[in-house]
This record gives sequence, C-alpha cells and structure tokens, in this order.
Amino acid sequence: MPGDTVGKGLAGTALGFAIAGLVIGWIPLLGWLVWIAGLVLAIVAIVKCKTPEDGKGMAIAAVVIMAISILFVPVLMAVGSLAYFGVLSPNKFVPDSFTMTGGLSANEYKAGENKLIFGLVNHMGTEITIERVEVQSAGRGDVTCSVSQTVNQAVANGQSYLFETDQCPGRVGQNFRADVSVTYTKKGEAVSHTATGNLMTKIE
Repeated sequence: MPGDTVGKGLAGTALGFAIAGLVIGWIPLLGWLVWIAGLVLAIVAIVKCKTPEDGKGMAIAAVVIMAISILFVPVLMAVGSLAYFGVLSPNKFVPDSFTMTGGLSANEYKAGENKLIFGLVNHMGTEITIERVEVQSAGRGDVTCSVSQTVNQAVANGQSYLFETDQCPGRVGQNFRADVSVTYTKKGEAVSHTATGNLMTKIE
C-alpha cells in the first residue's frame, strides 16, 4: 500500500538520521538538528506503520539509537572537554611514592617550590660512602630537573643521608617525577656501585 511504502521510507530515513546522530552528535547545532529531524521522522513512521514489515521496527530502532546517543554523547563531550583542558590529565593522578633499589631506601622526601629534599637510608650491612647523587626528570611530570651533585658522604649501616638541591624549581601543585641515581662505595672497597630509584610527588 502507498501509505505503508511512505511509512517504510520514513522509518529508513529516521534510522539513517539516528546513525548519523550517533556519529556526529557531538558537533554543536548540527548534531542537535540531526537528532530532532530523526526523532520527528521516527515518530511519524511509528504512527504510519502498523507492522514490523511496514518499517515500524526500523522506526523503533531509530528511536532507541537516538536515545542512546542523546544519553552518552554529552557524557563523551564532557569527558573530552575535561581532558582537553587538563582536568582529567593522567598527570593529575600521579601516585605519591619514592622507591629505591640496590640496598638503599627513602625515608622522607619533599619537593618544594625552591628545594628538593629526600633521605637515603643505608641497608647494605656495612658503611658506605655516597659519592654522587643524580636526579633527572627527562621531561616527565611538570617540572624539568637535571642535577648531578658530588656528595662524598659516609653513611653508617642503618643511618640516613639527607640530600638537598635547589636546582629543581617548580610551582605548588605541579607534578614532580624523576629518576634518582646514587653512586656509592662500600667500606673497604674501591669499586663504585649504583642504586637507582623513582620519585613521584607534587610540589608543595
């Protein structure tokens, strides 16, 4: 029947609009116009079509797809906007930690606007001499830091050495991420060893 043909055509068009709305619905104005046009066509098709064979099923499918896009596209737009402006940047969720390997551990650490401080505890079972401490951010986090500082500090087993530098300036709230390398010798040895670690925290 002519009416059935018209209804089926409207349903097919509505379904096309619904799929288009799912794809371009995030575009302001254009996406909204597609949604409105598809919804109007789908409602008219549902009224005209009496059975699924006439296109009623396609019209209902169009309504369901548009409902999904109307619910989820704004959510995706909001998430995208937050990510674009840095609110959901992965760097905002950097865990606060300082891990060391090679027989050393960190017992305290703080990154300030003008000073970086951290303690290194000796667990070697013997006295060591810390010869050099290096801190390299290598573009990680928000702060650029490149420090290579000669120390030559003896540290007894179980004791700690407090390292300080003012060469890693940053602003409060920025993320600080760096690799730490400590060169040392054990008492009675001439061979140098290296312990490495990773520092992640925020500028306070």
